[in-house]
Amino acid sequence: MKPILLIPVAGLAFGLGMGVDRGLMSTATKPSKEGVSSENGQVAAESSILDAGSANSSRLATGSSQPVSGVRLPRGGDITIDELLSLTGSPMGPRMSSTVELYQRLSSMSASSLKSLAEELEGSPQMPTMYQARRQVFSALAEVHPEAAWQLAKNSKNQQTKQQLYPMLFASVAQEDLAKAKEMLAEITNPQLRAAASQGFMNSSILETEPDFLLKIAKDAGEQGHWQYHSLFSGWAAKDPNAASKAFEKLSPQAQTNAANGVAYSWAAEDPDAAFAWASTLENLQARQNALSAVVQALAVQNPQKAIDYCESLPNGATKQQALQNVAQSYFQTDTEAAIEWIGTLSSSDRSKALSGSLYQLAQTDPEAAAKLFEDTPMSNNLSHQAQQIANGLAQKSMDRAIEWVETLPNGQTRTNAVSGLLQTWAQTDPAAAAAYLDKQGLNQRNSHLGSNILSPWIVQDKEAALDWVLSHENPSVQQNLVSNLMGSWAHQDPQGAMEFLGTLEDPELKKNAARNLISSLGYQDPDTTLEWIRQQSGDEQPGYVANMLSRIAHNDHVRAVEIYQEFLPTLTEEQRNGEFSSAASNIVSNWGQFEPKAAGDWALALPEGQARNQAVSSLANSWLRNDSMAASEWIGDLPAGPMRDQAIQPLVRTIQEDDPEAAFAWALTVSENNQKQNLLRNVVSRWSKSDPDAVAFAVQSADLPEEMAGRILP
Repeated sequence: MKPILLIPVAGLAFGLGMGVDRGLMSTATKPSKEGVSSENGQVAAESSILDAGSANSSRLATGSSQPVSGVRLPRGGDITIDELLSLTGSPMGPRMSSTVELYQRLSSMSASSLKSLAEELEGSPQMPTMYQARRQVFSALAEVHPEAAWQLAKNSKNQQTKQQLYPMLFASVAQEDLAKAKEMLAEITNPQLRAAASQGFMNSSILETEPDFLLKIAKDAGEQGHWQYHSLFSGWAAKDPNAASKAFEKLSPQAQTNAANGVAYSWAAEDPDAAFAWASTLENLQARQNALSAVVQALAVQNPQKAIDYCESLPNGATKQQALQNVAQSYFQTDTEAAIEWIGTLSSSDRSKALSGSLYQLAQTDPEAAAKLFEDTPMSNNLSHQAQQIANGLAQKSMDRAIEWVETLPNGQTRTNAVSGLLQTWAQTDPAAAAAYLDKQGLNQRNSHLGSNILSPWIVQDKEAALDWVLSHENPSVQQNLVSNLMGSWAHQDPQGAMEFLGTLEDPELKKNAARNLISSLGYQDPDTTLEWIRQQSGDEQPGYVANMLSRIAHNDHVRAVEIYQEFLPTLTEEQRNGEFSSAASNIVSNWGQFEPKAAGDWALALPEGQARNQAVSSLANSWLRNDSMAASEWIGDLPAGPMRDQAIQPLVRTIQEDDPEAAFAWALTVSENNQKQNLLRNVVSRWSKSDPDAVAFAVQSADLPEEMAGRILP
């Protein structure tokens, strides 16, 4: 069958501000490229220490190899890990009061000391605060010695670490030496890492001279790079909104979805009326929603009343709801009292919509006011989740007050959310008391996931007590969930200890679930260690372990995932291959297809015949259709008739049935299996008949379907 022109449905948009921050150092005066003098007066001439050959050279030079909090690292003018974490502050970033001191401490260090500290942090547990600390130190190193930062990032064994560090590094290098940055980018063959590096170029100031280059690398980044369009077009519109809007017209629908809010937000800062008018004309529904919401959000900072007027001019629907949330978010930050007063003037429905995505802002600064608004607003599913933020904010000011408020909530999901927020704060200071409170609530299978809020800090503070609490629960389902939560937290802190504990578990089902949670966490952090542990396991559980690991690393390194898949494939029975292991192939091609769909398709088609191959082909089709519907439809059309092609056609029909029901109907007719064909046709006809019942009747009559099937698909 010849491919039919498809009109792709726009995907979900990412929120504003998704660009990766270059870090603290980007906002301050840069230290000298040659380094800063240390306490002994020696200027950092780093040629030997900064040689990339040995990741351990600086640890040997300083005599310290312990990435343990509280250990003083013997370097001139250095900072302890404890001090660094204290100044870094919360997982969301450094506290404003500590920002200047943090910069001063880091900028006083030589490049060699920064490199040593960065290496120490890379070997530390992968906690959120450690991530923020690493980000700040690496950003400082990238400013004073980009070559050292490049070698450190490139030699890291942790794929996640590389993805975190590349944006900062490439932003710094591109700013100073664009040719060098391009050479470095050419060395990266992994598509996921290229996407991370590409974001660095977006964060630099090369837009005026290199717009075509930035557009190319955003496109080359595939689906994972679509959100880079926000960074690119935000900067472009700030300089020349007309040029940005013209370039926007040439983008694919998916790219437009992510670029729209960048154009609108920056344009609205200078000319909100023009930005609003432009956004209103966009044909891409998701892009239009994003752009209109962005205009309102930008305007809410400058002129809240005008932003409110814009909201009121919008028809009821998703766009208006997002706009109301954006106004509330900005308004709560600039004028809390006025924002609360405005919220009070809204209808019950609009008030719930406005608060459902913004109340967390108020909960951070004035949790009592947030609690009052929460109580006075009709409950909705989205608003229910805000209870977590309110309880968290109250607990940071007064644990007793937070407990009192939580106890006023009726049993149900809202109260469960609030307990989660309460425990997040409580567990940081007294995890044993938090655990006792959770037990008092009545632990069961539905709420035992809350144990993860307690176990993450507790496993660091008192491992034995945490283990005793977990194993004290006799309910099998509760104990199973708690052990799984424990393994997820423990894997980040002490992988070897977690593996040893796993070996002590005697209950097969308990061990199985705990192992999978360990693999899910550790496989992303340290795939080599995880794979070695899996190889040592025997029995029927090994394929499931491998599949679980592949689901984690396929997103970051599909090349490595393919190698692991091929290693274990010959050892599998047909039942194992088409059972739990089948998801592994689907995950690989879904992520690979974002960058190289044709190559991913060739690999999928070469898999052994069976359900695993069929699912992989369907998964690739689903991924490919979001990026290039025409190429994907051509590929699907060339597949041989049978179950594999039938499964690939299903995402194709779902993608186009709203915008081109006639084409969707034609594709559904080519499905060979009658039940699948009937279900697909029924879904298409159900939607199509609402807009053009005559066309539906003609299509069904002309399709020469069995009379019984025709009767079942017609409304």
